[in-house]
Amino acid sequence: VRIYARKPGSGVLATATTDSTGAFTASARVPLAPYGPLLFLAASQGSEKLAAVNLNVTANVVLDPDSGPPGSSVTAAGYGFPASAQIQVYWGEPRTLLGTVTADVNGSFAGSAALTFTVPAGVSSGANTVLGVWGCSGRPTTCSNAGVGSFTVERSEERRVGKEGRSR
Repeated sequence: VRIYARKPGSGVLATATTDSTGAFTASARVPLAPYGPLLFLAASQGSEKLAAVNLNVTANVVLDPDSGPPGSSVTAAGYGFPASAQIQVYWGEPRTLLGTVTADVNGSFAGSAALTFTVPAGVSSGANTVLGVWGCSGRPTTCSNAGVGSFTVERSEERRVGKEGRSR
């Protein structure tokens, strides 16, 4: 069995051998794709049989680094957004617009298209969210169209003192 995304001939993602019932297991890296359903096909190599399944691609935001103090410079990349959509990137709480980017035809903003921002002053220590939202026209606080990333805010005192209370 050969596994394809979108259509046969689009590049084999994985191959597998079926058992006596025709079942198989395969692992593959999902290709970059925009938000929504992504068709996967399994084509038999010895017969004319074809199986199909749709999986939903969801948006997410990847932050580098994913922790640091307020004032840190962070790069946000996004994957699985709608193709060519305008994405507003917000700090979770308090809701602060960090910038706007445009997703490419695969629903991504990465590399030279990624957004670099500064962690806002006065944000809470610990886990915080960074949201990439689209299609919300002025109401980002109630928008359900969002990809989420996580950033852990560390205060400078937390970074200098280890678990045992000794300076690092």
